[in-house]
Amino acid sequence: TDRTDILVAYEVCRALFDLEGARAAHHEAATISEPMHSPIFTQIILPELCADYVLGEEWTAAHAYAQQALATHDDTCQPGALIRLYEIEALVHAGALDVAAGAVARLEAVTRDNSRYRVAYLRAAGALARARRTDAARREAVAYLAEAAQLATEIGLPGELWAIHAELAHRYEALGEAGLAHAADANRAAIVKALAAQLESDDRDRFIQATSHR
Repeated sequence: TDRTDILVAYEVCRALFDLEGARAAHHEAATISEPMHSPIFTQIILPELCADYVLGEEWTAAHAYAQQALATHDDTCQPGALIRLYEIEALVHAGALDVAAGAVARLEAVTRDNSRYRVAYLRAAGALARARRTDAARREAVAYLAEAAQLATEIGLPGELWAIHAELAHRYEALGEAGLAHAADANRAAIVKALAAQLESDDRDRFIQATSHR
């Protein structure tokens, strides 16, 4: 099995929220690539492992991989921006807000001229704002997420859009905006239903169950 096949396998696993499968494929890819001393492949693997552990809410491991990823990745690389959200989520959860703020600033600089990558920046900026825990910061987080939802809708990114609406529902709920929280969750549910309809039965059930808890 080559490294590319393994990476494709874990992308499929993660999309269906088979996080154990994604993580196993990732670790296998890391093991295969280690003797080759490939810095480019390392820059790909570490952020993806961080994402696996963030999605699994295993925060100690997520933070460790975020720190390793920050030490290796190229901040001028736009494609890498798509996965940076998870590094920033791990840093925020660990309370490393200054480090997270620096990462968000670098992410903004590299995504400014590309709507696809800007969605990742807006979600990351929302995560950082949320961590400040003031009413003004919570509203700032909502503004970032609302812009991300608008861009994701315009571009056509349902795989990200449902997660943005899920986060918006949580943020509105924290602000006491029950009606807006309900509307955001209804949007999440509608997008998930449409995505699930394209899957086989077993995958469909797993996907719906996993996305209903996020």
